[in-house]
Amino acid sequence: MNKDARTIFASNFATAILGFGIFIATYDIAAISISILVLERTWHISKFLAGFLGASTLIGAAFGALIGGHMADLFGRRGLLIYDFIGYFLASILSAVSINYWMLFTFRFFIGLTIGADYAIVFPYISEMRPKNRVNRDMAIVMLAANFGMIIAYGSGGLFLGLGNYGWRYVLALGGFIALPAIFLRYKILESGHWRRLKKLPFRSFSDHEKRSIVFSSAAWFAYQVGDQGLSIFLPTIMAFILGFGFVNSSYYSLIVKAVTIPAALLTVYTIDKLGKKFLQAYGFLGRSIALLSLGFIIIYGLDIRYYGIVLLLLAYFFGAAGPDKTVVISPVENFRYEVRCTGEGISESFGRIGGIFGVLVFGFLATYTGIGPGILVFGILDLFGFIISALFMSGTIKYREYINNVKT
Repeated sequence: MNKDARTIFASNFATAILGFGIFIATYDIAAISISILVLERTWHISKFLAGFLGASTLIGAAFGALIGGHMADLFGRRGLLIYDFIGYFLASILSAVSINYWMLFTFRFFIGLTIGADYAIVFPYISEMRPKNRVNRDMAIVMLAANFGMIIAYGSGGLFLGLGNYGWRYVLALGGFIALPAIFLRYKILESGHWRRLKKLPFRSFSDHEKRSIVFSSAAWFAYQVGDQGLSIFLPTIMAFILGFGFVNSSYYSLIVKAVTIPAALLTVYTIDKLGKKFLQAYGFLGRSIALLSLGFIIIYGLDIRYYGIVLLLLAYFFGAAGPDKTVVISPVENFRYEVRCTGEGISESFGRIGGIFGVLVFGFLATYTGIGPGILVFGILDLFGFIISALFMSGTIKYREYINNVKT
């Protein structure tokens, strides 16, 4: 195998391994929603405390994104991609054996630290390792793994929760065990060549262009994550309300609803270079907003929602996965120079995680005191905000290699 072939193989291998990591991270975020269904009854916690537990991972992820992204710019991508998953494995197993609410909350927070760091590093790393004409498509493919992660979580929830009150522990522990092969495989990936060349340069602050990019990408990520994480954490609860089922059947029906994200994500992979990220993001936000606002009003006015509710949830998930679910994550990457790329991605992600925390806590509060309808309306309103800012302020693809060359080094 010649040098070029080895380089291509190493790049393809790293992309596949990192996609597996994103799969595991999103599995874990969905897994806690399965556990909450049981813990509300067995630990007698309110919906607000349940939401706070669901938000624990997101709180950790907000800090992990800031810390991990900056450390990756200072010390390199490869080492952090390995060590954050070792931390994830340990925290995941410990969360599965937690004996009370606050012990579980603490370990879920540490899981969030590792997940937040991983997201902040993975996509800049891919942008530095892949050919320029494949970067957008390959990052969308990696994000496709996230959709499978949640589907597997809901499926495993339906399987393990049928085993009794300890089934939720098996759901959480499974995430840790499937992380083991990812840890060993990550030892085989290479350090980013761009980071190796730039590591001796002093750290520099963001340019004015990069600061504006942070403001927009943070706002868009925040707007999407409000509803995305709120729905991810409470989808089984919402399905139980709509269909009147127990937690096992609610998990299975959540899987069915979430499955619509697979064809939507494949559509994104196919069209992202043809239609552009701005088109996909703006109209994805709009379609999702219309679906969620409609669902919220139907629930508030007490209409028969069994069939309409499922259809509207399917539409909301489809439009999200066909656009902003991917683009808010991968778009910030191209707006930052290599030496501050993970830091910029981490800041944007951190605000997105704060949006997720807001969505989970607000939905939990509203579901406790007013019902789930107003909470779903909040998701729709934030998606409408995402459409407006994307349509008005999102730029097209930036030729970042030319931009980087024009920035003084």
